[in-house]
Amino acid sequence: MSLTDLAQEILTSAKMLDERGLVDPESKLGFRNLSPTDYNIRSRLIDAIQELNRLALGPTEYLYSLYMTGCIQMVGLHAVARYNIPQKVPNDGIKIKDLGNELKMDEQILGRLVRQAIVHGIFQEPEPDLITHSNLSRLLRDDSDWLHLAQFYTEDSWAAAALELDALEKWPASHDPCHTGFNLAHKTTDPFFDALGSDPSRLKRVAGMFRAVQTMLLQGPDKLTSSPLWNEIDKPGSKVVDIGGNSGYISQQLAEVTKDVCFVVQDRPEVVRMAEEQLPAAFRSRISFRAHDFFHEQPIRGAQVYFIRKILHDWPDYLAIKIIQNIIPALADGSYIVICDRILPDRARSGYEEKEARSSDVNMLLHLNGRERTEDDWKKLFAAADTRLKVEFEYWESSAHCLIKALWLG
Repeated sequence: MSLTDLAQEILTSAKMLDERGLVDPESKLGFRNLSPTDYNIRSRLIDAIQELNRLALGPTEYLYSLYMTGCIQMVGLHAVARYNIPQKVPNDGIKIKDLGNELKMDEQILGRLVRQAIVHGIFQEPEPDLITHSNLSRLLRDDSDWLHLAQFYTEDSWAAAALELDALEKWPASHDPCHTGFNLAHKTTDPFFDALGSDPSRLKRVAGMFRAVQTMLLQGPDKLTSSPLWNEIDKPGSKVVDIGGNSGYISQQLAEVTKDVCFVVQDRPEVVRMAEEQLPAAFRSRISFRAHDFFHEQPIRGAQVYFIRKILHDWPDYLAIKIIQNIIPALADGSYIVICDRILPDRARSGYEEKEARSSDVNMLLHLNGRERTEDDWKKLFAAADTRLKVEFEYWESSAHCLIKALWLG
């Protein structure tokens, strides 16, 4: 497409969203009540903007931006997160000198780092040396989950990404979850989640990051809660085992759209302790917690659903198969193993959603040697676990994920 064609696509899509009254600059999402059609318009808008940017820059400037700017910009973003600068900036702003005094940092260096964040929309500088909030910095100030996400990716993931190729060279063709960039960067022989358990501050960052991601248009639980499966099993005595359910935030979403189902959230002991303290009183009659390692046999028998959301992508195939097989002895006739996870396209293309998907795939690699999977990959995974599982896919329009329902026919 030409520059003019792309500009016209941008204008057309933007007008359609404006005319629908969907743009909400003050909200976290930036939009309100997007239907699948509206979501697709937004996707076309983003893709056209990115393609226009690439075409306008040309190959040399685009590659320079991709490699040089993309790498170096992390320093300023890291400083914002590590020093929690959004919390240090009052509503009427702060002089860089005063901010430097509070942080005990050199004024000149701090100014350079903050200005690097400003070019990405985090903070503003309405007059020389005065730093004020933008909508992005306010989000980091007001929502601790989003600050934790920023801290996780700059403190934990950035270093792991830098050493992933060193890990591949040290352990060629290894699928061991302890042979990763994360292990090299953080000098640990433990797998990612074990390392988290020994560091409360890192555990807190990851829990916040998980919650933040659920609020994204591309990632959120709204499609999950609308699945007809939950109405099908919503009967007195029904039980859902939420395996690796962290703080139970998804079980809470599901409890709101069901009446009789009870939920047991399983996770590591330190996660369970934190989650039990944080569970809102309104859910305590229907949601409970139990420490469980999913690499051991499932102790709760005969539940209607054994639910695994965004867990199996953390693990290489041989361990994902083991996780599924550890549930099978607990299944009753008609029980489901239900996976909510991403389905990768069979081939790559450019575009915002594809970029996010491929980044997620490599993210799994550098932390745990895990992977995102295509539909065919998922079918092979279940077939390897047990051929008595009948697998169906429930796709959702304008969602990065789908529901994989494996009915037990044993």
